[in-house]
Amino acid sequence: MFCSFLALVLRKDLDDRCRTAAFRPECGDVLRDLDRLQQGTIGSRGKIWSVRTEATGTVAALFKLVKIALLPRLQAIPPPEPKAPVASTPKRRGRPKL
Repeated sequence: MFCSFLALVLRKDLDDRCRTAAFRPECGDVLRDLDRLQQGTIGSRGKIWSVRTEATGTVAALFKLVKIALLPRLQAIPPPEPKAPVASTPKRRGRPKL
């Protein structure tokens, strides 16, 4: 129930901002352009890169209108830090202490 209410509040806020900016995108166009916006990872020569498609059409205008900055189209992902070895406590032998 809460998610539905939140979705309606966000939709109304977006509609209000579009009306103020005299920008009326069609819902189908927005969904199509959002579907085209994708991100993936590519590994090359020991490096990992995050790559996303270009934001085009109504989505680019909406992101600009609501002041959401997109990540760069190409971004290097640092390698994961090596995990420190976990020190294990030796098993206690014998009878439990009372």
